[in-house]
Amino acid sequence: MKVRRRIGFIFVALILIAGILWWLLSGRHPYADLRADQIQSASVRLIPPSVQYELSADQIEDLCRQMQSVVIYRTFSPEPMAGQFVEFTLTFQDGTVHTVQPFGTLISLDGIFYQTAYEPSEALNQFANQHIPT
Repeated sequence: MKVRRRIGFIFVALILIAGILWWLLSGRHPYADLRADQIQSASVRLIPPSVQYELSADQIEDLCRQMQSVVIYRTFSPEPMAGQFVEFTLTFQDGTVHTVQPFGTLISLDGIFYQTAYEPSEALNQFANQHIPT
């Protein structure tokens, strides 16, 4: 009887450990429910080229679709980085302001860095560069 009890305990412990690992490694989608009607205005800042511009309503809709695919995993303390700086500043209808800075496999959400999937982060960089006003 003691052997069965131990096997049961080990089985439950393994299931709990697997659940915790899955939860830690699966990632979160912080902007999964983001809609354009929630955003009052959005701006983009790029360095280089040193430019800042506002997004139109149609561009905000496109940005929301891009941001819905962003997935974050765990917080991360970044090393010094080199490359283009891209920052999206979103002003919501309730007056809150949020910043998003994608950079390869890192993304900063309101100043906190997270590990992220490369593809959605790179898509945000490309979005910012494609909409530079001429």
